[in-house]
Amino acid sequence: MAEPTVPSFFKAQSKGDMKKKLAKVLTGWIPSGRYRRAVRRALCDVPQPHKTPIVGFQGEETGTYEQLVVTRGFVNSGSGVIVDLLSEYDDVTVCGGADPECSGRRGRAPAGGGAYEIDLFRMYGGVADLAAAFGESHAWGRVKLQNFIHLAEFLHRKSGCALYGDRFMKLTREFVDELVEARWKTQAPLAEALPFEMCSAPPDLAPDMMNPLYGWRENLAEAYVLKTLTKDQYVEIAGRYMRDVLALIPSRRTLVADQLLSVDMPLENCRRYFGDFKMVSVWRDPRDVYCQCARQGVTWIPYDPAAFVAWYRESGIRGLRKSASPQLLMLRFEELVTEYERSVGRVEEFLGLAPSSHVRPRTGFDPARSIRNVGIHREHPDQAAMAYIARELGEYCFEGSVK
Repeated sequence: MAEPTVPSFFKAQSKGDMKKKLAKVLTGWIPSGRYRRAVRRALCDVPQPHKTPIVGFQGEETGTYEQLVVTRGFVNSGSGVIVDLLSEYDDVTVCGGADPECSGRRGRAPAGGGAYEIDLFRMYGGVADLAAAFGESHAWGRVKLQNFIHLAEFLHRKSGCALYGDRFMKLTREFVDELVEARWKTQAPLAEALPFEMCSAPPDLAPDMMNPLYGWRENLAEAYVLKTLTKDQYVEIAGRYMRDVLALIPSRRTLVADQLLSVDMPLENCRRYFGDFKMVSVWRDPRDVYCQCARQGVTWIPYDPAAFVAWYRESGIRGLRKSASPQLLMLRFEELVTEYERSVGRVEEFLGLAPSSHVRPRTGFDPARSIRNVGIHREHPDQAAMAYIARELGEYCFEGSVK
């Protein structure tokens, strides 16, 4: 007797997968992406992300750091090794996490937190982006402020991120109050007409990782009138807010803020917000960056070799390498691994760290583990693409030996 035919829809499907597929079929007729995603979550018994409890830093102590250090990379360039390295010093506090793919281990994040990046200032919707709402044009001011509020709420709900607790939200409300002339509740949601609402996230995206710009929002009916502020006035208010946020971190003499800034942000402009700080930036052989991103399935960089070369050139690395700023230290990932002692000495000299304070050597950054991430392009199946990248970006490639 022949086996009964099973429709492909039901083949090799777990109960959860079947729920998701059925939810897509049952809700496909709903025109609004916002309501469609909400109904799908309900059908799939997905918990709402805002119900995730967040534990902030314990106590009411504030940061007492004397030196702010910002670490920055260029997408899988291995900047996590600096975060991990600095976590080994007894007079340094690291806020943020590391890239375990490159550094070999996770950095020491604050108590109650996990590995993460400090996104509040640099990312879309953040403090730097909000500056566009003030100055020459207020046309997009309301949209920019809505984006910032949604980002702050998302960071507050983000599980395991101790920085963005209740005290952070209190500071954020006070910051918004300084920018707003009036606010009120509208009769109908405003966000349906906003441009970013036209973008939709995958319906089965994990709720705790969903950017609220594309998910369910609770304050859609909140409307604002912004104060008429100059760009300089906004920077003064925003700088005070950012310094207050960083002061929430119980810190030692040196505070390391992982990925606080983007590499394309002019350092002089950023100092208007943070005052004096030092940046340690790590760059890496672009062929290994290409391979690492492909291995991890990174979807937001190009994999056509010509497009990748153009993207890498525009990443900001060239400008930083040519910078003569005494507040910037550029390091190559491969040299951090293969010339460990010399590289550690350069970091200590740049940051004014005493070698005697390096009390946990190789417990965070272990070059013996990280060396496996040097020269991975040699195993890539498309060696023609690797050769093309080497020709176009030869000044960034590492041709040294790996012991």
